[in-house]
Amino acid sequence: MKTTSEQKRILTKAKNGDRDAMAELIENNRDNVFALAYRMTGNRDDALDITQETFVKAIENIRNFKGKSTIATWLYSIAANLSRDYLRKRIRRDSVSLDEARLSDKSDSPIDTIDEDERKKLVRRAIAELPPATRAAFVLRYDRNLPIAEIAGVLRKSEGTIKAQLFEAVKRIRTILKIEE
Repeated sequence: MKTTSEQKRILTKAKNGDRDAMAELIENNRDNVFALAYRMTGNRDDALDITQETFVKAIENIRNFKGKSTIATWLYSIAANLSRDYLRKRIRRDSVSLDEARLSDKSDSPIDTIDEDERKKLVRRAIAELPPATRAAFVLRYDRNLPIAEIAGVLRKSEGTIKAQLFEAVKRIRTILKIEE
């Protein structure tokens, strides 16, 4: 992980049009942006598209970045907004799909592996059923481990709203998981 001064140096160069600095910003943040988009959409190809679009928008608007947050938070904000827009369009088309990619799990017992895979599928389905704004808050908190204040900044909502969305998300996921059991 780069130090804050290194990140600022790279950001300054990127703002001045340095292509190598822009490439470094992308390289340093690509995996995290993809992980957020994947958790939001549940689909690898859609997540790749959103990741690419996130960096296109970031490069187009890098000069407008004021530095009130970290570059990672700014990129999360762009990716979360693009993911929510994508999900709204997908919901309108009534074609919600969830990529059932298997998550790697190292377990001694094949039965434990099957049970754990089933639980992961249930959780992914439950997350996919959350409304886009609630899903964004949930993924940023529990997958990306962002603090509530930072999530509020990313999603441009109050901390109270984020807390309420997280409470509602956990409640809905628990309900969905109980129904599925």
